[in-house]
Amino acid sequence: MAPARAAFRAASLLCLVATATALPQVSPRADVSPFSYLGCHSGKVNGGRALDLDSTGGDDITVESCAAFCGGYKYFGLEYGRECWCGNEQLAAAVDEDECSFPCSGDADQSCGAGAIQSLYINNRFVPRLPEKLKIPYIGCYAHEGNNRVLRENLLGSDDMTAAKCAAHCKDYEFFGVEYGRECWCGNTAPSVSVPESQCSFPCAGDSKTVCGAGHRINVWGTPLVAPPVVGEYIYQGCYTDKQDARALSGDVFRFDQMDPDICADACEGYPWFGLEYGTQCFCGIDLDASSKKVGGWQCAMECGGDPQFPCGDANRLNVYFNPNIAPISNPKTIGDYSAKGCFTDSQSKRSLSAAVLRREDMSIEMCAVYCRNFVYFGLEFGSQCFCGNSLGGVQVSEDQCGMLCVGNESELCGSADRLTVYSLDEDCDEKKVANKVAVIEEDEDE
Repeated sequence: MAPARAAFRAASLLCLVATATALPQVSPRADVSPFSYLGCHSGKVNGGRALDLDSTGGDDITVESCAAFCGGYKYFGLEYGRECWCGNEQLAAAVDEDECSFPCSGDADQSCGAGAIQSLYINNRFVPRLPEKLKIPYIGCYAHEGNNRVLRENLLGSDDMTAAKCAAHCKDYEFFGVEYGRECWCGNTAPSVSVPESQCSFPCAGDSKTVCGAGHRINVWGTPLVAPPVVGEYIYQGCYTDKQDARALSGDVFRFDQMDPDICADACEGYPWFGLEYGTQCFCGIDLDASSKKVGGWQCAMECGGDPQFPCGDANRLNVYFNPNIAPISNPKTIGDYSAKGCFTDSQSKRSLSAAVLRREDMSIEMCAVYCRNFVYFGLEFGSQCFCGNSLGGVQVSEDQCGMLCVGNESELCGSADRLTVYSLDEDCDEKKVANKVAVIEEDEDE
């Protein structure tokens, strides 16, 4: 039996040798425009794939088909006879040319690498796609960690996807990103695992000149600045809209080139709310106006003038803080014979109450009521100003717009900029009205 087995083995070996010598001689194609052949290289780098941004495979793979598939990349590699891999970064070592011995599944005269060995080509016309330039800061290219997505909320898929379209879709989030050419993702958690920009290489479906991530890679925009979550007893609430003609916070206003969250918190002591805007501005308030809306944190991306590691809002955007330990502030409903009438607009060019004015650094509602005791109306403005009159102009607005603390009594509110906290005589005191009476206060100038 042993001689028979030996003879069988010898015959099998001769058959294998004959088969091996019968394999066709394969050769690479070096003229697949715009690609040039670089040689035979390892298909692995540091335990991972040498080219890993995209891939395809099948029984019809050729050099030409792989070049067409990877046309938007800097490199492509053919491996294992039937695999095509694309990438923009090539760090794999060159190996002996004889190791690229597998014929391509679609053309046996061409070489398609071998096991973990690639026939490597470079795109001579490759121009890197760049992320779209937006007003919002671009953070970088990021990779997902296993099943944990970089951004995981409010997916939008679109065949006309661009970064600008994604920004509009995610306007109420801290961060947004584009992935796989046509996907938009939103989120409120800062990304962490950054990768080389070359790994984000897919053209945007809506603008092929710009990049929209790749497979498992996402280009992310947002603010790299993070607002401190707590400043003293104030707790961060987020980024909110503001308007110059109707402030989100209508109390005191401070402007300081070295502004930072701590300075603003100290300046707004006594107010339950404060906000930072445009790098150097600090706004205080007793409440946040209902017209102010929370938006994505990347819209508050201007560095603080006094500490560039923190955001201080932006144009018409506020980083807002709230102190829950400050009791709500409200004015007395009546002062003597006067009753609260509400908050009214005012103008320096046309006063809503024009008979008399008093400015004091110890102003209070009670002081103004005494000063205007011979008039039908009195109103307080900008914390320290008192106006009197027998007729009332202006337009009534939300009470929130009269949110400045009285300088002489911080438990009361004395209007705001161009806003009057107005009191009027009770209806049963009409006989006290003094028509056309104008007080002349020599020591005070009319504003």
